[in-house]
Parts: sequence; C-alpha cells; structure tokens
Amino acid sequence: MINSKFFSNEIPFSFRYLLKRQKSTTTAAFVLLIAYILSMGLGLLRDRLLYAKFYSCCTLKLDVYNAAFRIPDLLFSLLVTGALSAAFIPVFWEYWIKNKLEAYRLASSVIASLWILFLVIGSLMFIFVYPVCKLIAPGFSPEQLLLMGKLTRIMLFAQAFFILSNFASGILQAQKRFLLPAIAPIAYNLSIISGIILFADKLGIFAPVLGVILGAFFHFLVQFPSLLFLGFKFVLPKNIFNPGSKKVLKLMAPRTLALGLGEIESTLPVFLASSLLPGNLSLFYLSQHLYVIPVRLFGITLGQAVFPHFSQLWAENQLPSFKRKLVIALHQVFYLTSFVTVIMLVLRVPLVRLLFGSKQFPWVATIITGRLLAFLSPAILAQAGVQILARAFYSLQDTKTTFFVALFSLLINIIISFSGVYLLNWGIYSLAIAISLASLFQFLSLFFILLIRVNHFNQEIKINLSFFSKLIIANFFAGFTAWLLMRSLDKWVFDTSRVTGLLLLSLISFFGALIVYIFSSRLLKIFLFDDIFKFLSGFFKTNSKVKIFKQSFDIS
Repeated sequence: MINSKFFSNEIPFSFRYLLKRQKSTTTAAFVLLIAYILSMGLGLLRDRLLYAKFYSCCTLKLDVYNAAFRIPDLLFSLLVTGALSAAFIPVFWEYWIKNKLEAYRLASSVIASLWILFLVIGSLMFIFVYPVCKLIAPGFSPEQLLLMGKLTRIMLFAQAFFILSNFASGILQAQKRFLLPAIAPIAYNLSIISGIILFADKLGIFAPVLGVILGAFFHFLVQFPSLLFLGFKFVLPKNIFNPGSKKVLKLMAPRTLALGLGEIESTLPVFLASSLLPGNLSLFYLSQHLYVIPVRLFGITLGQAVFPHFSQLWAENQLPSFKRKLVIALHQVFYLTSFVTVIMLVLRVPLVRLLFGSKQFPWVATIITGRLLAFLSPAILAQAGVQILARAFYSLQDTKTTFFVALFSLLINIIISFSGVYLLNWGIYSLAIAISLASLFQFLSLFFILLIRVNHFNQEIKINLSFFSKLIIANFFAGFTAWLLMRSLDKWVFDTSRVTGLLLLSLISFFGALIVYIFSSRLLKIFLFDDIFKFLSGFFKTNSKVKIFKQSFDIS
C-alpha cells in the first residue's frame, strides 16, 4: 500500500477524488447512481443509433447482432460474475482485514486461475462456434448463422479485457471505492457509439462489434491505474489453487451454476424468437434494455454499495446491525424503483417514441416495444429486490440457496414461455410475461427463506408491512397523476406527432407525478423521504472540495 505522503505528493488532486472511499452505503449508492445515469443515457443513445441505422434496412442482421452476445455473455457470467458477485468480495474482505498483502495475493491467484479457464473454454467456443450458434438460434437461416458465428468469435476477444477490468472493479468495490468501477461502463458505451457513427457505412453490422472490442479495452484501462496507486501488484503465484483461491472457487460454484441458469433464461428468447417474425428478437431486447435501467440504477447500484457492509457486519457477527442494514436497503430500493416502474408503465409509448422513434423506426415497432415493456414492468421491482436479497445470502457465504431458487425460477420461465409461444399464441409477449412471473417467484422465495435464516425478524416484518402499504398508496396517486396529465395534454394541448410536443408532454407528466409522489411521501410519513432529502441537502451544501476530502477521504 502507498503511504499518505506519496499520495499527496504524486497523485493529482482530481484523481484523488476518483479514488475516494465512499464510507456510507448511501454515499456509495449515490456515486454509483450518478455514474450509472450517465452510462444508461449513453446506452440509450447507443441503442437509438444502432436501431436507426440497422432496423429498417438490416432487420435480420440486427437480430443476429443481438443474438451474437449470447456466447460471450455466457462465458463472462460463468467465469467472472459468479466469482465477483458471490465469492471474491467476501473472501477478499476476510483477507483484507487481516493482511492486505495476502488479500492482493489472493486476487492474483483467482485472476490467474480464471484466466486459465477462460483460455480453455474460450478456445473451445471459438472452434465450435457454428454448432453452438445453431443450437442457440435454430430458427436462423444458414446465412444468419454464418454471420452470428463471425460476430461471436470477434466478441470473444472482448472477454479477455472484461475479466481483468471486472476484477479491478471487485478489488476497488471491496475497499468501498465505487466511482471508477461505475465510470468504466461509460467508456464502454462511448466506444460502441463511436464505432457506429464512424464505421457503420463502411463496416456495416461489424462497426458496433468493433466498438465492443474497443469498449472492453477502455473498460479495463479506466480502472487499471487506480490499482497501481492503491498498491496492487500482480504476483503470479506458485500454486494458483491455494486455500484462498480454493475457497473462492468453492463459493462461486453454486453461484456459477445459478448464473448458468440465468444465461439459459437469457438464451431462451433467442431460441424461441429466432423462429418468429424478423425483428421481434431485436424489439424484445430493446424493451429489456429499458426495463433493466431502473434495476441497474437502483437495484444493482445499491446492491453493490451495501454488499461490502453486509459482508463486514456478518463477519463481525453484528446480527442486529445486519438486519437493520438489510431492511433499510430493501426500503431504499423499492422506494426509488417503484416510482420509476409506475412512470415507465404509464408513459411507456411516449418513452419509446422519444428514445427510439426515428424515421427508420416504424410505429408498429413502437407499439410492440411499449407492450413488451408493460409486461416486463413487474419484473423491475422483483429483480431490484433480488439484487439486495441475493447479496445478503452471499454475505452469509451461502450461494446454494440462490442457485436452487434460480433453478425453480428458470423452470417457471421455460414452462410459461413455451406455453405462450406454442399453445396460447401470445407470440413475443409470452417471453416478457414469463420473465415477470419468474422474477416475482424468485424474489418472494428469497425473501421468505431469508426470514427463516435470520431469526427474530418479527419487528422488521411489521415495519415492512407498514412501509409497503404507504408505498402502494403514494405510487397509486403518482401513477394516476401521470396518466391524467398524459391523456389531457395529448388530447387538448400538445401535438404529439412532433418531438417537441411529445417531450413536453412526457416532462410535465413526469414532474407532475414526482411532485405528487413527494407530497404523498411527506403526508404518509415515509421516513425514507426525509433520509434521502437530508442526504442530498447535505451533499450539495458542501462548498469546498478540500473540505470534502479532509472529512471523508481515506486512502489507508
């Protein structure tokens, strides 16, 4: 580790801010939220450019582009996400509080072992890409499968950088430094946008794929210097399967299986939609990109922010503080996510038109995407809550429970999806309905199992019932306000065939609903309202950056 003297003399003041430790869950979540908002905004711009360029002229190729992510995403989830989300951070924290050098040696061992697995599995995927593509998308034509294989092989190279960059994120987040890991996706999206703008005319659908490769590289490059400044040194261990890395691999095994189930769930739409009308798969992915925004903004950000605290409190056997932190985290994520879910449900068509309604994006595509988003809306709340509950189980070093719950959730998804497509003739909408019902099952199962695992939760249950009752009332009035303003403004005030009128309608409806939501929260005495606004007022009242660093910066 570097000492404070070196830090103050050598590291620029602006970079010190990027390395600042976010000590509280609220501060960490706020930092992640702001960065994710920027990243999501760029992600929406990326999708708008992508669909404006390829939906009308190259619908089949756009379907292939979306499907080509399946194999690289599967590889990444199995090797990296499972290790980071469930195993690496808790074990890293155990080593960190005892010996920081040993913690970094542990990180080196885990990175080396997963790199070896990546080279082996990645090579096999590269060689047998075409049979795997045919298995994933049996409805694609031979030309589409050939293109899918080419795109997949190129995207596999991006995973080499993502392995390094995401472990950098894990090390930084374990030390409660969240800003740089949150900035990295911004660089990723900027690279894809640049690829579309600069090379789409020359390279066609290969242009965004080039952006994916460059984006993965910059995703790593953004975070790499911070590890050096914090004293990390990669040391190739003599025995990569030492006790620490074995513990990580043991813990990640059930989580990896659970993520494998999740990847099967993500591959299911490709399998079914490849035989439906051209463009349906792309529209489904577009609606998914919208529905995961609040999950990522609030569920994943808060889950990442609270995970180190969960791990620390459980490791220190502070059960009352652990339960209190869990209840507060659930309340926070539902307070924020529920309002956004209601707004997305009410304003789904104006939202889709504003974000993707270019001349090349037809009206029927807008309607289908809006309907898909409506069917996916229950999954927003469920998945946001799952992000918190799953990390509570991981902090207990229990990854088996989440696996079995995910297994049953997958079975529900498969049954509903196949029934909807082949028996009930719901078409592409059956996939969205299946995701929502399976997600609700997953959240409720994890919630009640955790109640059993963590004893003496009676008082917290009473608090939850009161909180959710008030939350339903506040969201009902907010949603009704948004609907009433949208219908009135559309009928009597604005010409929504133009972007300006549509934008004004959406903004007025949103802020009208927000005012009602805030007023209702205040009237119903939802305590979280006061907590959030006290934090924001204290944050923005701080005028001196130097004062912020003196009070809250910690590089030890």
